[in-house]
Amino acid sequence: MVNRAIHWDVLRAILVLVVINEHVLRAVHGVATNMEVLVTSDTSLWEYFWLFSPLQLLHNGAAAVSIMFALSGYLVSKSAFNATNLSALSFFQRIVKRYFRLTFPVVGGLLFFGVVAYFQLINPDDRPLYVHAFGLHPFDVNSANFISLIKQGFIDTPFRLERSHIPVLWVVALELFASFALILVVAISKTRFLKEKYHHHLALSLGVVLIALFHSEIVIGFCLGYLLAVSEHYKEFSLPDKSKLLLCLLTIFTFMFAMKGGISGPFNFFDVGVHQLDLQYIIYSYGGAGLIFLIHSTASLRNLFNSPFLAFIGQRSYSILLVHTTVIVSIGLAVYAALPFTESIRFMGFALCVYVVSVIIGSVMYRIFEIPTLSAKMR
Repeated sequence: MVNRAIHWDVLRAILVLVVINEHVLRAVHGVATNMEVLVTSDTSLWEYFWLFSPLQLLHNGAAAVSIMFALSGYLVSKSAFNATNLSALSFFQRIVKRYFRLTFPVVGGLLFFGVVAYFQLINPDDRPLYVHAFGLHPFDVNSANFISLIKQGFIDTPFRLERSHIPVLWVVALELFASFALILVVAISKTRFLKEKYHHHLALSLGVVLIALFHSEIVIGFCLGYLLAVSEHYKEFSLPDKSKLLLCLLTIFTFMFAMKGGISGPFNFFDVGVHQLDLQYIIYSYGGAGLIFLIHSTASLRNLFNSPFLAFIGQRSYSILLVHTTVIVSIGLAVYAALPFTESIRFMGFALCVYVVSVIIGSVMYRIFEIPTLSAKMR
């Protein structure tokens, strides 16, 4: 049976733990880890160093989510490139499989939430953040039935790509649409209407177009993951060429970073409303792409990412975004409403229960969908 390299599952598990750790820190000392402020002319060099340093990986969920975006883009693109064919039927099968992979854990979490609300273990009026994060309204919770929750998980959550609809969980739709788009881009790059010897040029060109069109803090990670898959799949790109490719990406990144000053103040970071969190997503997306490249090309690093236990967690954590949702729901009120520590721990326990249920659903889905697919070399 063909299986995904264990080090990618271990990396996924580490990112999950980083996200959980960040929100635990926010519950304990929210102000110390709250980086959602503007870059101004008064920002010190030390603050810049701390904000953009690798030390942020110890607790910064923005870094973990950005790396996960790059990892998802890389794995989805690599899987599509390695497919023996990308016929219309194969393309449809991949999209359906990706859809179920992301929605099943969400449905599991929603059903658990529905059971808790049905037995009135929480009061929606006192816990509105719970409700809104799951895309519901407080006055709807008591009347919500399992049919509506299943509809929420299978239709509303994955297909409504708007923050106002689901403040946190909407990013599941982002990952789903990004996966669909990358599979389609790979299919276009392997078109039969172009000679095979030109496929790698087309694939690389499409990658550059993706970065040019979608260089926002949310989507850039998926585009970089696609480019990594291109450089790995096509042997025409030797190691020196890959180094040049990374150098070009760094140049593009530097230019975009400078342009964050906006039209009113190009190449000016200060006092123009530049949000540190947005910059972090972009920076850590590039850093995540570099980390993936180093792990892939360095045997010693791959040996470090060789833990069966972490791989077990990583295989079943189908979306770090779901983890992000369940944990932020648990402690969000503690950060913004200054609730007692014991109360925030109670919220955290509820969210971790939701996560465990999601993992169980994910494990069942792994057995049903993933293993046969891996055996067929379609993943």
